[in-house]
Amino acid sequence: MIRAELVPERIVLSRKGFDSAAGGCASPILDGEMISLPIPEHNSSRRVALGNGCCPEKHLTYHDLTSTQGKKVAELATQLTKRKIKATDCVHLDPDIRPELRAVNNRNLPLTFGQDSGSQTELKDLQEGDLFLFFGWFRDACEFSPGSFRFAADRPDVHAIWGWLQIAERLDLPSKLARAKEIAGHHPHVSYPADKNPNCLYVAGETLSFFPKYAGAGVFSKFHDGLPLSDRQETRRSYWRLPAFFKNESMHVTHIPHLSEWNLSDDRESILGRAAYCPGQEFVFETKGYKTEIAKWLDGIFAEGNGVFS
Repeated sequence: MIRAELVPERIVLSRKGFDSAAGGCASPILDGEMISLPIPEHNSSRRVALGNGCCPEKHLTYHDLTSTQGKKVAELATQLTKRKIKATDCVHLDPDIRPELRAVNNRNLPLTFGQDSGSQTELKDLQEGDLFLFFGWFRDACEFSPGSFRFAADRPDVHAIWGWLQIAERLDLPSKLARAKEIAGHHPHVSYPADKNPNCLYVAGETLSFFPKYAGAGVFSKFHDGLPLSDRQETRRSYWRLPAFFKNESMHVTHIPHLSEWNLSDDRESILGRAAYCPGQEFVFETKGYKTEIAKWLDGIFAEGNGVFS
């Protein structure tokens, strides 16, 4: 059990991976395995400056993801988008919490996440120890013939938590660019630090402070009941079911107004309402006053046996 006094001071539900704008489809769940698809490189000004088909320095294309898992990610990205994403497209590996997707010479470097511009402004108060929970759009998929994938037609779309990172070090760029290049020169927010302001790199520690069996950042290997944000009885992924403590008047989550007006479930253990239609990527809340309840919620998310261990 997670001890309440060890719960991070702030938690961020951070929307990452394919969405309707970047990628254009869900990420797949294959045989229970959640595979968040990294978005195409979004820094279009750099791509234009470098010329058509070129990637910024040190950036990879989907074709460059050569590990076994990387090849699967690349195949899924091209096939599930019906070739709208090509193997030669630049890939934005962020959050960078899957070393197996990196170039071989970078796989032992710290796990990181970068944010910039308005979204980073919303994260300006984050400190060491605060926790990112990365969520995204998922749907069951199947391999209908060897190496060929498609989404299951009769399965719903869901928002679900797929990874995490607890902040051990915060590097505001470009003031801490030398340190960032030392530990993550390959990262997109480090290789073009002057393009966005503000710009920041968050670095994970070796283990979670509140659950040391887990690495400081990683992905959940299997889909389980603690991970969905969407109400499983709904067809709309934007209709969420959250623990009942979120309904309290003093609980404020950025980009999700009026939580106190959400419907309380019959068992009074959860609340239901529209959430993810709200604009924004970073949904931030403070845990003060609710650490016992949040410890129980995190216990359900970090269910033993369903994560990448340290």
